Amino acid sequence: MRHTRAVQKEIINFLRQTNREGIEDVIDWLCKTDFFVAPAATVHHSNFKGGLAYHSLSTYKVFCTFNDMAGANIPEESLIICGLLHDVCKIGVYHRVVGGYKREDTFPIGHGDKSIILLQQYIDLTEDEIYLMRWHMGPFDDAYKQYDRALEKVYRYARLLYLADSFSAFYLEDRK
Repeated sequence: MRHTRAVQKEIINFLRQTNREGIEDVIDWLCKTDFFVAPAATVHHSNFKGGLAYHSLSTYKVFCTFNDMAGANIPEESLIICGLLHDVCKIGVYHRVVGGYKREDTFPIGHGDKSIILLQQYIDLTEDEIYLMRWHMGPFDDAYKQYDRALEKVYRYARLLYLADSFSAFYLEDRK
């Protein structure tokens, strides 16, 4: 495990290298949240204090290596943004309890989607960056779990819109 301050400094330095408009706002936001001290998970990878930042930095470095190995030519700016910020959706989600952490997401809209929405409050993302972050969970995307959790909250009427949309599209409009 690396020292939290060293990881924070390295992440901030990489983010500044992007020269992306609004990146200082992202850095300020990260510093005001638990991004640099939160775990990355409750029981799996980097489930320790500072684990989210450590995981983000590690992901960025591996992403760069894979980019080089595959000859993918992903722009450096996108490698930094996506590698370091793909999991900002975990900010404020893990809470310390006896023996570890518990997960409580009060904004359950999907893993990658949430990171994109949070970041776009500060910076513009390219289309490729949106796709990279949206699908960074691969086949382990949690969209349906998040849908169920969202319905448990005030958003239970989202099912009505889903049903109206489906009914209209498949029964009223698609009459061939």
